[in-house]
Amino acid sequence: MNCHYEGLGVRHHASEEELKKAYRKLAQKWHPDKNLDNVAEAAEQFKLIQAAYDVLSDPQEGAWYDDPREALVKGGRDGVYQDDSLDLLHYFTVTCYSGYDDDEKGFYTVYCNDFDMIAQEELESALEEDMEDFPTFGDSQSDYDMAVHHSMLTGRVSALRIFLGKNIIHSRLQTAGRNEAWKKKTKEKARKSEERRRKENELVHQQIAFIRKRDRKVQAH
Repeated sequence: MNCHYEGLGVRHHASEEELKKAYRKLAQKWHPDKNLDNVAEAAEQFKLIQAAYDVLSDPQEGAWYDDPREALVKGGRDGVYQDDSLDLLHYFTVTCYSGYDDDEKGFYTVYCNDFDMIAQEELESALEEDMEDFPTFGDSQSDYDMAVHHSMLTGRVSALRIFLGKNIIHSRLQTAGRNEAWKKKTKEKARKSEERRRKENELVHQQIAFIRKRDRKVQAH
């Protein structure tokens, strides 16, 4: 993924005025109507410029973007994903989808698959055959009521991760017996695991906000 700051040609932590000035200049340069001899490339560049400004000009999204920025640009934290879990960072950019139809690259198809994978990961970790299904993301024909289920999914994922984390910690401490050194080591690993889960939960919440802001069903309601 391209860096939003580089895309707009501004410094990191550029001011609101600097962002606006850079955006207007580039938007005028790459607007498809001004590039009739190269509409396809202009449209793609214009989309990237809009995406960069949309994120950086929003205080909340801009603050979030600055935190894992290197991971987003490289495609993973330090260029290498830490485990086999779903790479949520990939879905924090408008370049991961194209249009709002229900084709393979469409907004609703891409995020429906994203949500399904998140749910599947959590259900597999839960090891509960009778675990209730997660709400689905829906498609372009789904009504607004389906869109509000996004928040439900966030809560379900967070609650399940906390539940799983506590169960794992309890299980490890039970098997540690009276070995205090092992208990101390286990508690430290559990603390780090809980911190990672907390950050993952925050990432899911941020993703929900990112998606809802761009979901046309939510915008139209």
